[in-house]
Amino acid sequence: TGDTGATGVTGATGATGATGATGDTGATGVTGVTGATGATGATGATGATGATGATGATGATGATGVTGDTGATGATGATGVGSTLTSTQSSSSINLPITTEVSVLSLPITTTTGQSLKLDSMAEVEITTSASANYQYTINYQLYLDGASIAAVTVEKDTDSQTATSRLFGEIPNLTWIDTPAAGSHTYEIRITVTGTNLTSAVALTRALNALAF
Repeated sequence: TGDTGATGVTGATGATGATGATGDTGATGVTGVTGATGATGATGATGATGATGATGATGATGATGVTGDTGATGATGATGVGSTLTSTQSSSSINLPITTEVSVLSLPITTTTGQSLKLDSMAEVEITTSASANYQYTINYQLYLDGASIAAVTVEKDTDSQTATSRLFGEIPNLTWIDTPAAGSHTYEIRITVTGTNLTSAVALTRALNALAF
């Protein structure tokens, strides 16, 4: 056999054959590096307010604070009216005709609404009996307001004696009384009436009438 001749010129490429069937998917590759975080988006609209929760338990009371400074003293109030004394007195002798009422003291006074009076009075009365073995006397001692009797005391004495002789007796009737007259001007009086048997005379000596208004 002779030598192989030179390779001839390559012929034209034939038409592409049909695509073959797809092969199996290959294994997933390694995850790539995470990209940079994007810019923060705009804040969304505020949501509706939720329902109010139940009130919590009251906390323990805190410690008492330091006492503050004492405030300034207030202005002094007006002075009250107080008590007022009105009085009359005498030591001169005044006759007391038997069975006759005699005014022995008179005290004018002016009162205000709601004012009370403490009235104190006394009178020394001397009685002379006739020369008789027995005698009796009654001293009616009365407190008057504006001509009307409001209080009275009575002193009485009687004796049967073996000796018919004149006698001198001294009595001191007295009276304390609380009165609340209407507001205005008033007159208080002490009036004395002496009655009895076998009496010759009666006189009022030292006497006084005081009114304390409060």
